[in-house]
Amino acid sequence: MSAQKSISTKAYQKETKQHLLSKPDKAFQKNKVEQKNQQQIIKSMEIPNQISAVANIILKDWKKPYFGAVPYLNTMVQLDNINQMYDQDSAKSIVRYFLANAQSWKGETARAVKAKLNQLLKN
Repeated sequence: MSAQKSISTKAYQKETKQHLLSKPDKAFQKNKVEQKNQQQIIKSMEIPNQISAVANIILKDWKKPYFGAVPYLNTMVQLDNINQMYDQDSAKSIVRYFLANAQSWKGETARAVKAKLNQLLKN
């Protein structure tokens, strides 16, 4: 009897595995959809490459910025491009620190601006 039980258990496990593998990964599909949506938002909002212009968009949209992001945001207002230096800090490091402190900023504008800043950091 135990041999029959183990065979049926193995068959069930095999069926379950095949069933799970045949289903598309919903999380993967969701991420692809989110990436396309972010690209569309960036295109529709036309966020500029100038850091000070991006900072002004942030100041208009983010009503109560997180205190840790404020000094970096204030510095970004004075920057023109991502390759610039501000005192002893690069614009890239300032933008990175801003992004690290801007996790509480939510919404379509926030997603679009953060995506644009990340895009500028990669280039």
